[in-house]
Amino acid sequence: MEIRFRNTFNLKKKNNIVILVIMGVVLTLFINATLAGCSSNSVPDTNNPSEDDKVYTEDGKIAFTRLYNGKTAIIKEDTEIYDAYVIDFSEVDSGAEDQLRLTLRKVEPKINDSSTFLLRKNDMVVVLEEADEYCRVFVPYGTPATLRGKVERNAISYDISLFASANQAVLDNVSAYDDINGIEVGLKNGRGTISERNDGWALITLPGGEPAFWVKESALSFDFDMPIEDVDPY
Repeated sequence: MEIRFRNTFNLKKKNNIVILVIMGVVLTLFINATLAGCSSNSVPDTNNPSEDDKVYTEDGKIAFTRLYNGKTAIIKEDTEIYDAYVIDFSEVDSGAEDQLRLTLRKVEPKINDSSTFLLRKNDMVVVLEEADEYCRVFVPYGTPATLRGKVERNAISYDISLFASANQAVLDNVSAYDDINGIEVGLKNGRGTISERNDGWALITLPGGEPAFWVKESALSFDFDMPIEDVDPY
């Protein structure tokens, strides 16, 4: 009887040790996975940023940037884009040699061109972030091509069924023609403006001043989703 009792006690002791070891391994794996997940989703450290995270405002102040997952949206009605700004490269006299640096610059409509920052119904935008009453957007076409600003939230839609009427489209190696059912003139790439639609065809203009051309509407994409680096906040 005493031998059986000791054997039973030793067996239970061994089982408890095995369970503790397994629990330790599982806990270690969980902690490592959690730490790895946090580091992969980290944003730039604005307390100690690298040079790549810096952007200079017009008055010389330093702002910091982050990467946004831009989402395609369409303008439902004519609306204004306000608090407009651009981010571009500008020359800086460092004393020793001229350098380029990223500069944030506010832009205002010209007095004789009040429609400069008017977005038309069916214009495409890329939404950077949403607030209660507005969305901050990036305009991925036009001049300047890096225009950003705020749009009233109720003026935009993410409904992809509306994109077929968009004023702009993405071209990715799309065959271009000199006319409807005309002669093919080459492959086109870029973000173009649609000025006319006719029987399944679209007349496209690309930035740069080249002549307009026709493409089949079925070849167009309306996916403007893209990662965009922007100031946070401005």
